[in-house]
Amino acid sequence: GQIKADGGDQRRFDDGMRQLRRSGIQIWPSPDVMELMGAKDALTKVAHMSIGLPDTFSHYLEQDFAAGFKKTVAFQPRVIKQNRGSSGEGIWIVKLKSGKYCNTFGERSCADDEVLELMEANDNHSEEHTVAEFIEFCVSGRTDKSGEWTSKGVGKYLEGGKEA
Repeated sequence: GQIKADGGDQRRFDDGMRQLRRSGIQIWPSPDVMELMGAKDALTKVAHMSIGLPDTFSHYLEQDFAAGFKKTVAFQPRVIKQNRGSSGEGIWIVKLKSGKYCNTFGERSCADDEVLELMEANDNHSEEHTVAEFIEFCVSGRTDKSGEWTSKGVGKYLEGGKEA
């Protein structure tokens, strides 16, 4: 992504990181770990380990995302990452405006009209949207149902499925 966009070469970067690692300089995660875990869903692969969080998921289908998002954001603040890229666009820190989270994961799901406080990682701008508007933006992009967005992004975060 960013390395190629800046005129660099991912393979040369990874080889340089491996060389640092062999020389005893600790880097984490190493390129080899990233390749084995898969950058998109690495956190879901460790969700049930002692270092993970059991309410961490990867969603590739609209209905799974909607149900899963409503359940997880009712429990605690979330980081939502789109299915492609790593430049910060489409990575949102999501909190309930009310701050009223449930005590146990799965105890409840958010209603469509609950208000979210959102901050996008690429430029740290903030927006407020309902749960329904956020889900619509993530799934279908800018539509009449998604409300007005100031993000430079276009949404449609599930596009391309797991292969993206």
